[in-house]
Amino acid sequence: MKKTHPFVTSLFAKLRTIEHYFQSLPQWSAQFGTAEIADDDLLTQLVKFLQTNDNPTWQWVFLATLYSTYPTTADFQRFRRRLKLLTADELATALLGARNALIPWPPHWGSTAPALITPGLLVAVTDQPAGSPAAVPQVVANAIPHWRAKADLTIVAWNNEVAGFETVRRSAKSTTGWEFTGNLVVPAGGVLIIADPLLGSYENTDRLSCLARYSGVRVNHIGYDLSQITQPEFSTEGEINSAVAYVSVLKFSNRVAAISDTALNEFRGLNNALRTQGLNGPELVVIPLPAASDLPNDWNEYAASTLDYFEQ
Repeated sequence: MKKTHPFVTSLFAKLRTIEHYFQSLPQWSAQFGTAEIADDDLLTQLVKFLQTNDNPTWQWVFLATLYSTYPTTADFQRFRRRLKLLTADELATALLGARNALIPWPPHWGSTAPALITPGLLVAVTDQPAGSPAAVPQVVANAIPHWRAKADLTIVAWNNEVAGFETVRRSAKSTTGWEFTGNLVVPAGGVLIIADPLLGSYENTDRLSCLARYSGVRVNHIGYDLSQITQPEFSTEGEINSAVAYVSVLKFSNRVAAISDTALNEFRGLNNALRTQGLNGPELVVIPLPAASDLPNDWNEYAASTLDYFEQ
């Protein structure tokens, strides 16, 4: 296969990114050694590795990196079934299908660089959409700088165009205060702290739910409240729908640090409801927000307590 068409060039770049990640795993060297696999056989061998090692984390990293977008729960579960039912050659062909691909190729695919696969600490912010609790700007402005001083972390935000997290930096030119830097981030294990509630479309929350459920990432939240659910009369229909969809993320998450006893009780109520599905829900603790944003020592203590809790 000649690497002349842009699709082919982009495909091999993404496949090599996946290969380099897998090469860090002892299971890969045990199966394939240390030699680089030829281009024409690379996708098939990557699929064989996933078939030999039934590991949801590696499967999720493979799909997110190959397609430059986070998979939906339905797409991920379909892929896991095909891993068991098809040969490696058959599945490789199904993945590359131009018209009837196992998972549709996203419109942005050819124009995106290979993803940044990282096992590290991520902190997710958003553009503070309508319906976000008033405490969100305080946490973003005061806690994140302390977290950065104490840990090697990457700031990310949800990009609707690629349906995944991208790296961001502060920008005075942006109306949201954040500017995307163009790198899709694929977490491979590690810790994700959601400092802003990621309210958005159901499809986006479903992709994040799939991450929390299958990727091996410990997804943690600052627990502001569940007022859109417990007091829907004060919220718009869109805010209510987004909050309900967000429960699909919380139910598979690791921990929630509630900002008050009242918020803690709301999340306890959610966990009680989740037990009817055989789920325990996230572990809960209350770490109160400082009473005033102009007390740096209080914010330093808050940031240290939340970071220690999330990284345990």
